Amino acid sequence: MKKNHALVVFLILAAIIAAYMITDFVNSPERIEKKKVLTRDIPGLPADMWHVHTMHQTEVQGLKSITYCRHGNIAAGGDGFIILYDKDFRTLWQRKTDETVTALGAWDKIIFAALRERIDLYDLSGNQVGSWGPFMPDGYITSVVPNKNYIVFADAANKAVFVLNNDGDVKSIIGKEEERFIVPSLFFDVSIDNEDNIYIANTGMKRIEKHRVNGETVSRIGEAGNDPAGFTGCCNPSHFTLYRNGYITAEKGINRIKILDSEGKLVEFVSGINSFERGVPLDIAAGAGDDNLIYAAYPADSKIYVFKRNVDN
Repeated sequence: MKKNHALVVFLILAAIIAAYMITDFVNSPERIEKKKVLTRDIPGLPADMWHVHTMHQTEVQGLKSITYCRHGNIAAGGDGFIILYDKDFRTLWQRKTDETVTALGAWDKIIFAALRERIDLYDLSGNQVGSWGPFMPDGYITSVVPNKNYIVFADAANKAVFVLNNDGDVKSIIGKEEERFIVPSLFFDVSIDNEDNIYIANTGMKRIEKHRVNGETVSRIGEAGNDPAGFTGCCNPSHFTLYRNGYITAEKGINRIKILDSEGKLVEFVSGINSFERGVPLDIAAGAGDDNLIYAAYPADSKIYVFKRNVDN
């Protein structure tokens, strides 16, 4: 009997090791490079209503995040750096960071840079003026967005959204006591409007949820599906930002950027027919002063893409 039990355990372990080796081989960088699947190869996509107006190659490789700042300036961050550009992508300043900048947000004169477990604060001259956190053990902050009253951030590792006051103190945590978020990977985005409504990408459920500061759920938009308005894959939308009375969303699996209205209905495609790798979504930011420009950070080539609305739209 003991021999049979040992044999079963051995076979299970052997199967696990074999599966790991096969997965590792299939997903090796060399094989991925050879079998890249581009979004432009998918038939039947609607026409794009925007075009790439400008591309900027960042001075440092490893781009991860982007945000729109005052005066049309753009902040970009990634593997050990944060850079502030003016509207023409002239470098205003560049700072080294001791960890990867996983997310960026800005309000008034402060830039909020998430570095996995903490948030560093910079003024518009590049001086670090504060640091908050860690807030929870083994955290991984994937999104940080402020307004005049609060700073909210999403922690994908702990599957929770934190609401901070302007001193960096925790006001509330959404997703720990009530209905939990399903976050299969390190894509977990959040936003906040001027009325303190908090919007959260529940990526495993393929939807965006609207919450109050206390965590109460107000509404939900989005559904799974391969249709143009739907969200596909395991964890979408990967990124989103508020735009007019709706949302700009970015997906992976089918790498596309689109605009949805407040009810989740498709308004138009920003970029559906493109050469972006399907598994590498773009972080996105919208310019508060120009509704006709959308900024996107593409980690695969460390370029910032500026999309502009087509003139005849």
